[in-house]
Amino acid sequence: MKTCLAKRMNRFFPLFLFTVLILANACKTDPKTEDQTDWKRSGNEMVIRLESEPNGLNPVINVFNRYSSQVIQDMFQYLMIIDPVELELIPVLLKSKPEMEVIAEGPMAGGTVYHFEILEEAVWTDGKPVTAKDYEFTLKAVLNPALPLQQLRAYFSSVADMKIDPDNPKKFSVFLDEKYIIAEEVLVGGAPVIPAHVFDPEGLLENFSVAQLAEEENLKALEEDADLKAFAELFTSDAYSRDLDKLVGSGPYKLTKWESGQQLVLEKKENWWGDALSSNQKGLQAHADKIIYKPVNDVVAAATLTRSEEFDIVPLLDSKDFTSMRDDEKMNSIYEFLTPTQMIFYLTYINTKDEKLEDKRVRRALAHLMDLDEIIEELFYGMGERIIGPIHPSKDYYNRDLKPVEYNTEMAAQLLTEAGWEDSNGNGTVDKTINGEVVEMRLEYMTTQTPASQNIALAFVENAKKVGVEVELVTKEFQTWREEMNQRNYDLAGAGLGAQPILDDLYQVWHTSSDTPTGYNRMGFGNARSDELLEEIRVTFDKTERDKLYMELQEIIYEEQPVIFLLAPQGRVMIHKRWDAFASVVRPGYFPHFYSLKESN
Repeated sequence: MKTCLAKRMNRFFPLFLFTVLILANACKTDPKTEDQTDWKRSGNEMVIRLESEPNGLNPVINVFNRYSSQVIQDMFQYLMIIDPVELELIPVLLKSKPEMEVIAEGPMAGGTVYHFEILEEAVWTDGKPVTAKDYEFTLKAVLNPALPLQQLRAYFSSVADMKIDPDNPKKFSVFLDEKYIIAEEVLVGGAPVIPAHVFDPEGLLENFSVAQLAEEENLKALEEDADLKAFAELFTSDAYSRDLDKLVGSGPYKLTKWESGQQLVLEKKENWWGDALSSNQKGLQAHADKIIYKPVNDVVAAATLTRSEEFDIVPLLDSKDFTSMRDDEKMNSIYEFLTPTQMIFYLTYINTKDEKLEDKRVRRALAHLMDLDEIIEELFYGMGERIIGPIHPSKDYYNRDLKPVEYNTEMAAQLLTEAGWEDSNGNGTVDKTINGEVVEMRLEYMTTQTPASQNIALAFVENAKKVGVEVELVTKEFQTWREEMNQRNYDLAGAGLGAQPILDDLYQVWHTSSDTPTGYNRMGFGNARSDELLEEIRVTFDKTERDKLYMELQEIIYEEQPVIFLLAPQGRVMIHKRWDAFASVVRPGYFPHFYSLKESN
């Protein structure tokens, strides 16, 4: 007999993914040996389903947008990337890993300096060389206070200066005024390198140094600088987000067509410079002649197209459809069904600045209304693990002493009463007198159009009624959802946060300085101690001491309940058997550049 949640699944197909950092072995497919003759396509072009259309392809502005970043990395390159199989940094634009040394004396004593050299062969689409000047320009763009890049800029807060070798335009050094636990990862992978001559044709950033832009005391004055503001206006324009002629990088593919709502087509560049080096430099692999992204938000349509063999790669298909197709003999002859551990966790944001939600007892009461065991079983078909905080459970500093908040309506009702919320007028909704006025506990739960997000919200709505909390489900298109969150115009909101198999720097999401429209502290969390912990974690290299800080921070977040942590899902990736492919714990879980057609295809 179906549960209430199972019945709701007939209305909404479960799939929950938002955007916007585990060590495990990647899942490698078994090579195909039999000769398959009835596959729909055999050409060296790859069709990939996106769950939503990118909102833009500016390689710096849109780097944290999940759907944008997947396309951006086909056109633009990082200095290094995380090998999706070995889970270690490997060079892309660099000759080798950077050399690091501690600064022994001078004003930056105790800090570090990293030395880099870009590959001699690396060129932009127009044939001009990729140089240290381009990296410097990228760094200046990130540090420009006139740009809405607070989350990204926070990762680069330790950067103090940059020097280019006067005898070699491909060599440069970046100076940090303090040690930083993920300094190398940020410097080589924080943002793709972009061509200065394309993105700053007027040279508006040329008169600014990295040191000048990195100095915090200069920020106020720089925010009003005419050249920086002019650059920001140009850089954030549609031209540098959608114009095919301007979105050109050093990567293997060039965007040749963008039909809004239909497809984005990327074609392999002729005689791309990286091909000659790819046998020795893994990060330069790019086998497909063409990559086509098709944004399909509707899960029913996505399942139908998948069954018709329209895609080569189908990430995070609805759990129900994924398991159904996995059990289908015909679909098994076409696709590999891969379930790597996924470095993402789902949560419900709580606006702690709202007068109804500022009491942590109210927030904990709401957490008690999430029946997560049922949600994982019914919506995710058991492919998920409950979580207690912002650290992925695969990490060894995940605090397992903290137990997931249990589903308990009686405890929720008790906590609401303790916080002063009771049904004083007998209308079925608890209320409280605030500033002389009776306020009813009526909340909006904002979700994207992702069905599982809506299903989770619906389950919550029904449970909330049991304790006199009235919750309205409000569905927004993703970009509208994002805008509302940036303005803190919400009560509750379903979302997801990603991670990578490196140390966690949680500053960008959890520090009080990130509680701004462009910051990611969307729940308004934080106090003096949590800020202190976030700051200490970034510069603590002793693992034992750092783990203690991680543990204490998780305890504070657990106690304050600024969000309701839900689960870490298991990945679901379908990849056509004509490709020699694998899935990975590294986001997004699939890596088109590394896949080649099987010889038998």
